[in-house]
Amino acid sequence: MYDQGTFDQIESAYSHLLDEIEKEGMMLDGDVFEEYLLHSLMSKDEAEYITKLSVKK
Repeated sequence: MYDQGTFDQIESAYSHLLDEIEKEGMMLDGDVFEEYLLHSLMSKDEAEYITKLSVKK
């Protein structure tokens, strides 16, 4: 799952991710990993930041 926006907003992306996992009848097995694809070294505009959230299946 990808989230665009500030790091302060990422909580809503986690909620959405966990809702989708539950909706699909799956269970979270371990941690959620964050990969920062577009961040402060690439853009001054925090609204452009992109974070990839990954989970173990």
